[in-house]
Amino acid sequence: DHTRRAPPGRARRRVTARESTLDGAGTMRWALLVAAAAAAPDLSKCKKTPPPAVEGCAAEWAALRKSRPAPARRVVVTFLFRDMAPARLVQFLEYYLALGATDFVVFDNSCPAAATPAALAPYVAAGLVKYDKRLVCGNVRKVALDATRRDKNDHGRDVQGASAIAQQLMRKTPRLNPPRGSVVLAVDDDEFVVAEGGLAAAADRMAAAGSCASFLQWRLFGTSGHVCQPEAALVSAFTRRAPLHVNKANASLVAKAKAHQGAYPVQARGKIMQLWSPSGKMQCGTHTCHGTCDAGKLANCAGGGGKRRPWRRPHIAHYAIQSLEHWEYKKRRGRTSTAKARTGPPLPLYDAVYDE
Repeated sequence: DHTRRAPPGRARRRVTARESTLDGAGTMRWALLVAAAAAAPDLSKCKKTPPPAVEGCAAEWAALRKSRPAPARRVVVTFLFRDMAPARLVQFLEYYLALGATDFVVFDNSCPAAATPAALAPYVAAGLVKYDKRLVCGNVRKVALDATRRDKNDHGRDVQGASAIAQQLMRKTPRLNPPRGSVVLAVDDDEFVVAEGGLAAAADRMAAAGSCASFLQWRLFGTSGHVCQPEAALVSAFTRRAPLHVNKANASLVAKAKAHQGAYPVQARGKIMQLWSPSGKMQCGTHTCHGTCDAGKLANCAGGGGKRRPWRRPHIAHYAIQSLEHWEYKKRRGRTSTAKARTGPPLPLYDAVYDE
C-alpha cells in the first residue's frame, strides 16, 4: 500500500497497490498539467551552475564503524555513473550508508572525471568506497558487448545495462570481490531502495525465506511538475510516479512510453538483491539472475522464465526522468548502457500517482 495526498479538509486515504484506474478524469488531472509544460519546456530561467558542494560524513561513518562490532553480513552497493554532479554523488552515498550499506564499488564513466575523485576521496580514505576509473571516457557499449561475447554466462543482452556491467567488472576483478556471505545490490545512480529496517534486515528476510536472490520492483517517478532541477535531494523533491499497473484504456500511453523511455509501468522492472556467489554458479544481469545458489537449500527467486518473484517491500524508487531540465540533459548526455537513446518529452503517465 501507499498513501496519496487528499484535498484540503479530507483525511488521507489508503490506496491499494493495484492502481489500474487511470481512466478517471480526476486521477489524470495533475499528469495532464505536467504534460502541457513538458511539450514546450522553457528552460531559460534554470541555473547554469552545478548544485552547491555538499560535505559528506565519511569520517563520522568510519568512526562509527570502528566503535561497533563487525557486521555479520556485509552489504555492498555497486554502481556505474557518468558525469554525476559531486553533490549528487555524495547524497547518493550518504543515503545508502544511512540505509545500512557497508561498502561501495564505484565505476566512473565520466569524461573528464576531474571533479569526481575529489568528491569520493574522503570515502575512499575511510575504507567505504573502492573507486575504479578504467571506464573514464570509455565506450560502455563496447565493454558490454565484449563481455557478452567473451563469457557465455553473462547471458546476452541482460549484461548490457549499467548495473550489470558493474557486477561483471566487479566479479572479474579480484581486488573488488566482496567477502563471502556478502549481500550485493547493483543499482544506477538514480535508484534508491526503500526498505523498512534497512538493507541488512531486508537481506536477513531474504535468507530466512530461503532465497539467495530477490527482485526489488521499481516505482517509476516523473517530473513532479519541476521544470528546473531542484537542489533538494531526489527522494524529497520528486513525489509523483507512475502506477504499478496500467489498464487497457491507456494502451496508447503505454506504447508511447515503451517507444520513448523504455521503462514503461505496465511491465515496470527493478533490480536484484543477491547473496554473493563466489563460485560463479549464479550470475546476475540487469534484471534477472541465472544459475543456482551456492547453498543448495536456497532458491534463486530472481530468475527468468516466470521464476522472478517481486517484493512490494522493499522496492526501488527510480528517478529516471527528474525535472524537464534534467531530462533534456540526459538525452544529450547519452546512456550508460547499450539501451536505445531517449527521445521525446516525459509522458503524463509517470506523474499520475502521489507517493511520498
